[in-house]
Amino acid sequence: MLRTAKHLLRQTLDALRVELSAGTPIVVLEPSCASVFRDELLNLFPNDEDAKRLAAQTLLLGEFLERYAPDFAPPRLSLAVGERTLLPAVRAAPKDALIVADGFSCREQIAQTTDRRALHLAEVLQLALRRGTSPATGDTRGDYPERAVTPPPASPARAVALGTVAAAGALLGLAALARRRARRG
Repeated sequence: MLRTAKHLLRQTLDALRVELSAGTPIVVLEPSCASVFRDELLNLFPNDEDAKRLAAQTLLLGEFLERYAPDFAPPRLSLAVGERTLLPAVRAAPKDALIVADGFSCREQIAQTTDRRALHLAEVLQLALRRGTSPATGDTRGDYPERAVTPPPASPARAVALGTVAAAGALLGLAALARRRARRG
């Protein structure tokens, strides 16, 4: 799998070589993409000048707008769209109804603006397997069936603590990977 990742990242570097040399900002939409270009890429290609350029020139869309269009005020379009149909429907749904949303942003909006948590289809299947029930027929056994899969929303302090633990775990994993590579020479 590591070989495949290196191959794909090399193709990306080759495709962006002209833009990287010119200093063009590379705008990505997802934080995970930024993380790959800023961190993981340098772990795989620590001496590659194009990798260093890509890491330095990668910006999330919001970072790009802050840097190059500081007066830009992004519209609250996503929430406005959600309030047209999706969020009122979720709020009106019976407590024993499963709320299913495969998209990350939809699940986040539901979690942040209602008392419900949407499940990904994979979580619905997991719930059905655990309970031996059929969500398709409405047999979800009780109010807020999503709580059987995901815990209720955490307090902000707990979320920060969990995020810190996750970041520390990721850093430890990267450090272990770096040590292993250093031993291999």
